[in-house]
Amino acid sequence: MCIRDRFLIGLLQAEPGAHVYNYADKPDMTVGELVKTALKALGKKPVVRWRIPYVIGLLGGYAFDFLARITGKTYPVSSIRIMKFAADTKVSADRVRETGFSPPYSLAEGLQRMISSEFCSGSSPQRHRGHRDENISGASPRRHREH
Repeated sequence: MCIRDRFLIGLLQAEPGAHVYNYADKPDMTVGELVKTALKALGKKPVVRWRIPYVIGLLGGYAFDFLARITGKTYPVSSIRIMKFAADTKVSADRVRETGFSPPYSLAEGLQRMISSEFCSGSSPQRHRGHRDENISGASPRRHREH
């Protein structure tokens, strides 16, 4: 049973008066801060090589929208994705904090711990979930026969 199923069953079996909260870590981090934190956790030096101004990125998104419309294909870049990526999204965690909940880790520390355990420990998350190993191309890895 996956975590989603356990969560839904827990919701259905919850006692009256139980509450579910959509938790948001504070303080909010910008995309740049999230990227720097992730790179640091991966042991890489965060280096900003270049930045594309929002207006130019949005114009590029519109160009891909037009291209998608005339070709009938979908592309990984669109004006909606550019706007969503650049949007300032903030969510309040006040209601869950009013219950006395205190997060065991900061957002930055939690992100670093998750990346370290999932991507730096030498084992892939798919292996833990029973999926077969695959390389980036999607091809199965070579199996060595034991003699």
